[in-house]
Amino acid sequence: MTYKSNDANNTIKDLAIRAANTVFKNASSESARLDSSGRFLVGHSSTQQIGGSDAYLQVNNNGLSISVARHTDNNGCAYLHFGKSRTGTSPGSTVVQSGDNLGVIDFAGADGTDINSVAAMISVKASGTIAGNRMPGELLFATTADSAGSVSPTTRLTIGSDGNATFAGNISVNGGSNSTQ
Repeated sequence: MTYKSNDANNTIKDLAIRAANTVFKNASSESARLDSSGRFLVGHSSTQQIGGSDAYLQVNNNGLSISVARHTDNNGCAYLHFGKSRTGTSPGSTVVQSGDNLGVIDFAGADGTDINSVAAMISVKASGTIAGNRMPGELLFATTADSAGSVSPTTRLTIGSDGNATFAGNISVNGGSNSTQ
């Protein structure tokens, strides 16, 4: 481990840890690690694909969750931001195209083989004319059918940039059914 100090107080300006895996321990047990591929693993020591993705931030153990909170005496709240640019490097702001996915939340469960089977998905796509500080979009809700051969979610509800909702299939209201063909 090395560090660079640029002042009389020995304030750490740069900290470099050179190892295949950097392990963080609480007493004698491992709490987290930064692996050789740059993935930050919390609560476990090896990467696991979830929903078919080998994410760079993985929180994985009994009872673990991710929380975001804001404690201010105003009407502000906590945010979870998703961003997309067509720039090949970071940071960048090359304009996205209509139809580009801007963010996805997958809900996957163990099926006895792995945890790559996605039951439902919420996604957002750019939709329409994208220009300076204008990002029209659509919100999509998808579920995987309970039938043989159904392995990925199908869009069931789309809320367009115009505010109109489009349903796939039938709409059930208080036990009744109306076709939406």
